[in-house]
Amino acid sequence: MGEPLENYDSVTAAIRSLVDPQTFGVAPSSITVSTVGIVNNMRRFMNDLPKVRLAWSLHAPTQELREKIVPIGRVFKLDSL
Repeated sequence: MGEPLENYDSVTAAIRSLVDPQTFGVAPSSITVSTVGIVNNMRRFMNDLPKVRLAWSLHAPTQELREKIVPIGRVFKLDSL
């Protein structure tokens, strides 16, 4: 499906529809979005949808291995998360 925080507007619109009592009425705290760590959009997401959970998919226990598995790990390093 790809990285949700690289498709920020569509993901947040879908979540807003899910939590709207006039559509689905899902509790925001029951929704979790998983990200590899797009830091600027993580901050934006936490401000825009503070009750929705955000999970980091680290993919590896070390930065070196993470960079091999997840190419964007070279940009968003574990210590910046």
